[in-house]
Amino acid sequence: MNLAIFPVFDLLNSQQMENLHQNARFIKCEPNSCIFMQMEPAGHIYGVVDGMVKTGIRTDDEREMIKHLIRPGSLFGTDGILGRLRHNEFAKTLNASAAVVAIPVQIIKDLMAENVQFLEAIIQVVAKTLQQTEIRLEVLLTADVRSRIVHFLKGNTDNEQEIHLDKLQRYGLTQQDI
Repeated sequence: MNLAIFPVFDLLNSQQMENLHQNARFIKCEPNSCIFMQMEPAGHIYGVVDGMVKTGIRTDDEREMIKHLIRPGSLFGTDGILGRLRHNEFAKTLNASAAVVAIPVQIIKDLMAENVQFLEAIIQVVAKTLQQTEIRLEVLLTADVRSRIVHFLKGNTDNEQEIHLDKLQRYGLTQQDI
């Protein structure tokens, strides 16, 4: 499989890309399957090659709270590069199969040490995730139900001009998920 789908890897030279390819593990995931659970060791970072993945937390009463929907070309599960030993969230495929790549955290850290541009790009990936979480929290705290739904739908489209409810339904998102 080709890692060119991830723009962050464009910053690596051919030797670094070869190292990445040798250590990356591609995983075909069935619908509704778990990629990692909360509190599992955070030894890899992941990227969506095909399909969609949801990340979230499980509440004390066993409900799932979705934090992010991850699309192809995006990285997730970056806890390990932040120094955390365990994931603070889960990652699961939606109602369709997905393909993900798992890359050992140490490989990413080594590449970050060798390549300052790559380090900056990884920082941007993490910062973008934090920013999305902050915006979602602000909307949750300040907006009415209709505005929260519109924000969710706009944030999970391929094109901000188009909201495809059928696409979200195909992935099995419930009203509670939204």
